[in-house]
Amino acid sequence: MTNDSFLRYAKEKGEKMITSLNINQSVTQNTIDYISKQLKTENDIVLLHEVTRDNIKKISENFKYFEANYPNTAYFKTIAVVKSKDNLKNIELQPYIASQKNRTIFLLKHHKKNDIITSTDLVIGLHAPSHNDEKANFASVTPFWQSTIDLLDKINSYKCLNMFGINVKINDIIIAGDLNAYIPGTERKRFLNKLLSVGFVDLWIETNHLNNCFTYEDDNKGSRIDYCLINDESWKKYTIDIDDNTRTPNGFTDHSAIIITRNK
Repeated sequence: MTNDSFLRYAKEKGEKMITSLNINQSVTQNTIDYISKQLKTENDIVLLHEVTRDNIKKISENFKYFEANYPNTAYFKTIAVVKSKDNLKNIELQPYIASQKNRTIFLLKHHKKNDIITSTDLVIGLHAPSHNDEKANFASVTPFWQSTIDLLDKINSYKCLNMFGINVKINDIIIAGDLNAYIPGTERKRFLNKLLSVGFVDLWIETNHLNNCFTYEDDNKGSRIDYCLINDESWKKYTIDIDDNTRTPNGFTDHSAIIITRNK
C-alpha cells in the first residue's frame, strides 16, 4: 500500500489521527513531506522523538509545533507538530518526571460542540531511555520509568489533573512513542508491563495484531519498540496502524511510524 492510499484508508476509518515517529535526529525534505501528509485536518498531531535543536529550527520553518519548556538545554526532545493550535494546550508535567524530562510532551486535546468544550483528552508523547548496558545506566532508566508510571497512575485513577494545579477532567489518555521495550525478562519490559498494570492497554495487541510486527531493526534483529497505550475505558474508540514506509533502507529514519485513528 502506498503512503497516499494508506492515509486515505486511515482517514476513512476515523476522525482524528495521531502519528508517532522517532526521526533519529535527522530532518530531511522527506521528513517534511511525510509530516505534511500526516497533517491533513485541524485535529491531526504528529509526535516526533529524538528532535535536536537544529531539527526544531527546520520544523519551525514549515509547521506549528509544541515543545516542553522544561528543560530547554536537552540535546534532543520529543515535540508535537500540529496543523492548528486551536483546541490544544501544552501542559508542563515534566517536573514530575524524575529524569530525562526532555523525552516527554503532554497535550490537552479539547473536543467542542458549538464552541463549548464537551470533553478533553490527554495526548502524551513518550520516548523511554535505551541503553546497551542496562546495569551501568540503570540510574537513569529506573527514575524515568518509575516516576512516569506513578504520574500516569494518578492521572488515570482520578481522570483529572487537579492534583497538579490544572482544573480539568480527562476522558481518554493516549500515550504514543518509542518505549524501547521489547525483550521479555528485561527491566525495560518489566517497567512497560507495570505501566500496563495501572490501567492501560497496548492498542496493537488489544486490536488482534501479532507482537512480531517490527517497528525497528538493528543488526538484522527486528523488534516492536514503538507503541500506543490507551486507558482501559477508552481503547475501543481507536484503531492503530504501522507505516513501514518511513524506515530505512527506503525511508528516512530507522523507525516505523505508529498511526492512531479515533473511530467515527
